[in-house]
Amino acid sequence: HSEVSFFEILVRDISKSLSRYGLCWLILPLQTAAEVKELSSINKLKLHRNIFVKSFNNSEPHREILCFGFDDRLALAEEFVIYKNRNVYSEEYIKLLQPYFIAF
Repeated sequence: HSEVSFFEILVRDISKSLSRYGLCWLILPLQTAAEVKELSSINKLKLHRNIFVKSFNNSEPHREILCFGFDDRLALAEEFVIYKNRNVYSEEYIKLLQPYFIAF
């Protein structure tokens, strides 16, 4: 099977286009994030940050925000929670998105 996947092409092109000190940020579903982490390693990209996105504090992550670059460093693992309670955004979410909304 010689078909090249979208993510193989994406990661390869990121590694070719990214400047020496540049960073690439991606937000991906968990299964895709696992594939992209493997592909990044093959393409000499290093994981700098891995942010697990969760709806609620006690729920499982449903997305990962990945940050890659070329320099070798210890990857930071973090969590980002969207909701404090049902229909109530977390302070972290409000702070992050406040610049993009007129009224929050």
